[in-house]
Amino acid sequence: VSEKGCRRSDVLIIGVNSYYSQKLEDYAKKGNKPAVCIKRRGDTEVFKDAGDNQRYVIGDIDYIGGLEFLYVVIAGIDSNNVPPTNKNKENEGSFMYIKYSWYNRMYVALTRAKYGVTLIGCKVYGVSPLLEGAVFYKHIDVVE
Repeated sequence: VSEKGCRRSDVLIIGVNSYYSQKLEDYAKKGNKPAVCIKRRGDTEVFKDAGDNQRYVIGDIDYIGGLEFLYVVIAGIDSNNVPPTNKNKENEGSFMYIKYSWYNRMYVALTRAKYGVTLIGCKVYGVSPLLEGAVFYKHIDVVE
């Protein structure tokens, strides 16, 4: 916010699953951070409250469709979470569908941003397979 000179309500912070969304919400509450959380799809009241009261918006990746922000932060995007790992290699067809649905989720999440996106993942797990091409062709800078 201070770097880009925008309002808090111009920033959407997305958790890649309910676990990360809850952790973000807990962090905001514990640290007394000005934030509101989107609890369901189409929750425009939360969006309006954020604008009126200068708060960050936190949302689960499945609830953010149709909204627009200047900047988006996506937390939890690494090879362990996106897409969820298929460690036992069973039912490869279902895993391919899950991977396909994650491409769609990521498209929706990335297109919520008007000017910029920051992706945060765990270094231990490495880059998500969905982003490997973008990293290889240097469309995404990996900062450690």
